[in-house]
Amino acid sequence: MKDSVIPFVETQYPIEPPAIIQPAVVSSGRSVNAVEIDYRVLPYINAMPEAVQGCNGSVAALNVCNKLFEFGLDRATAKQVFVAHYNPRCKPPWSDYEIDHKLDTAYQKPIKLAGSMLDKSQDMRYDEQPIVSKTSSNSKIKLTRFDEIEERPVEWFIHNKIPANDMTVLSGEGSVGKTYFTCYAAAHVTTGTRWEDGNSCKKGQVIIFPPEGQKSSLQQRLIANGADLTKCWLLDGKISSDPETGTEWVDLINLDDNTWIAEAIDEVEMRTGEPVVLVIIDPVGNYTGQGDSYKDTDVRRMLTPLQRLADEKQVTFLLVAHHNKTEMSSAANKVMGSAAWVNLARAHWVISVDKDDDALRYFAPSKYNDCINPKAIAYRIVSLEKQWAGRVQILDMNVSKTASDLMHEQRQAQRGRKPDKRNEVKEWLRTYLGNGEKFATEIYEAGDAQEFSKRTIDRAKSGLQLLTKKDTATGKWKWMLQGNGLRTWSRD
Repeated sequence: MKDSVIPFVETQYPIEPPAIIQPAVVSSGRSVNAVEIDYRVLPYINAMPEAVQGCNGSVAALNVCNKLFEFGLDRATAKQVFVAHYNPRCKPPWSDYEIDHKLDTAYQKPIKLAGSMLDKSQDMRYDEQPIVSKTSSNSKIKLTRFDEIEERPVEWFIHNKIPANDMTVLSGEGSVGKTYFTCYAAAHVTTGTRWEDGNSCKKGQVIIFPPEGQKSSLQQRLIANGADLTKCWLLDGKISSDPETGTEWVDLINLDDNTWIAEAIDEVEMRTGEPVVLVIIDPVGNYTGQGDSYKDTDVRRMLTPLQRLADEKQVTFLLVAHHNKTEMSSAANKVMGSAAWVNLARAHWVISVDKDDDALRYFAPSKYNDCINPKAIAYRIVSLEKQWAGRVQILDMNVSKTASDLMHEQRQAQRGRKPDKRNEVKEWLRTYLGNGEKFATEIYEAGDAQEFSKRTIDRAKSGLQLLTKKDTATGKWKWMLQGNGLRTWSRD
């Protein structure tokens, strides 16, 4: 029939005209005729953003394939539409193999029912055309009314702590056990074990970016925490090759490479038939590529597509960050680099050490958008027999402390210890100089024998009444007490 074909419209792109498109049968039992394709499918596909390499292009292309399925097109027809009407806008265009891979993913693991887009648009007038932007002949405005947006309740990775399908930053000082906590989370995901508060944990696959240390060390920590290693995947990088020599090498995948991260998720899901639930990037500062982690614009450029990818793929991203050396009142300001690391994340949690017990750890809230007054988790890293790696042992998941509370407690404890130490050194110095003047070098050597640092001795000196002078014979500085050495005022 004449109505069963789409008239081919020549474009400026150097592509072959598509073959005749036959009607496609959808789940409702009716055919998608050429008129519906021409007036419903093509305007919708033409309004979708083009896939641009390095700008989440893989996700954009997969979205198109999903919509072709949801419009009820069969696999062959969908490929014809993709090749003729979408691929020419992609930069660069997708290869035949890549298009097949995207369509296989969409058609084998559909998100919605076939034909659901036709059912949704029954009231669309056939003469309705998309509004073309005046700024570009290939761009169109996309608007969505809020009443058309699907309502979704907040989903949780860890209930009232880490939101699912979004991006959370986990930070802390060096050697507090940040990686141990990520391994604990990976163990729950790969085994589907309930969290200690009784809430369920979604079971699935875990992808981990290469660690700072040796891979075997990370492997041992995963084993110690009970993870299923068959469901943990190390994202080594992307394989590149020299076509002339045949040499291959592996390039690191950075946050800029959202297309490759999406490909890794698709690949794991295709191999296993199980969803990727968690992606761990530890430490996130190693994967900024050409971006500057201290520039707000660079960090936002890297994280915004990653956040969209989390929602699109229904994956939780856990970004591990180090703390800076400055003393801050707010835990959010302790993350090394731009404030955008915390601002763009859906949640920010901090691992802190108890002020009185160095073995006690807290997973404490700093920023939270989806709940009110979340509680901290108290835990220890316990050693296991015949293993050097420890296991996270949860003690309490309902601790009423924030990250800033814990940081304040630690600073108060440190400030409380410093005067005691300085007073001890001050009394020693007063006794040592009570027998007469000494060269500064002698004082430092004697103090070192008592395990007093040069800096502590200098600070204790400021609290005493001392006279310092240079010895003319040796050119060295001498210290001597004035009276009993005690000041009527003190800098302490």
